[in-house]
Amino acid sequence: MEAMKSLYETTKQILDTVNKDHFTVDERTVVIEKINDLLEKREVILEKIKAPYSKEEEVIGGEVVKLDKLISEKMDFIYKTIQQDLKQLKHQKDSNKTYINPYKDMNTVDGMYLDNKL
Repeated sequence: MEAMKSLYETTKQILDTVNKDHFTVDERTVVIEKINDLLEKREVILEKIKAPYSKEEEVIGGEVVKLDKLISEKMDFIYKTIQQDLKQLKHQKDSNKTYINPYKDMNTVDGMYLDNKL
């Protein structure tokens, strides 16, 4: 029973951590590290939980499953945000290269006249 309560509390901490709104890129690194630590802690707790379960443990387990679904949704959102930031960073990097040398990718031959009437 104690392990199940500990699992619920750890899962709740993970949910509280991912529910922080509008964290910056610097804060995101700290949040991801904290989530990883809590997930490792939860994994150790899960190894301790064995069947058969009492009625109270089944109720707590159901709540943990519901919280886990919410955590998954928020984690997907964070993942998509990171992907979007990486795309934006790549675009910005390419734009900076183009600004520094705008004629690098041109495939034309300047100053040459080709007569096609031959």
